[in-house]
Amino acid sequence: MEAIRQYLLNVIAVSILCSIAIGFFERNRVTFGTVKLLTGLVMILCTITPVLSFEFGDISGIFDEYNIAAEEAVRVGTISADSEISAIIKNNAEAYILEKSKSLGINVDVYVHVTDKAPFVPETVEFSGNAAPYTKTVLIHWITKNLGVQEEMIQWK
Repeated sequence: MEAIRQYLLNVIAVSILCSIAIGFFERNRVTFGTVKLLTGLVMILCTITPVLSFEFGDISGIFDEYNIAAEEAVRVGTISADSEISAIIKNNAEAYILEKSKSLGINVDVYVHVTDKAPFVPETVEFSGNAAPYTKTVLIHWITKNLGVQEEMIQWK
């Protein structure tokens, strides 16, 4: 903060001195243009020199902290998004299977387990309830065909 204060005081002091120097010359003389050019160059040097000598190494640590925080936010967001996607796929698969079982006249409860990693797909299906052997076979065939669950991963309890 002290460095910024000193920088601003230097710029203000030089601009006041340049204004005084310009005030000593008449506006219609050639020397007036030359003095204005020289005072402008002095102002440019006064404002740019401290900026060019600034060491940016002091700031690099701040960006490292932001990068670490950003990576953590991405990691947490990915876990949250994966969890939500998995739950949506599980719920949709269960609703889809329940709808098909009701159309076959079977009254059962369904639990679908989805794979742990993307791509999230139904991995196992568990039924609780009773059904005739033929309707079980039709439903199991339909699940393997439409949801890609292997027949041995479908269980009745």
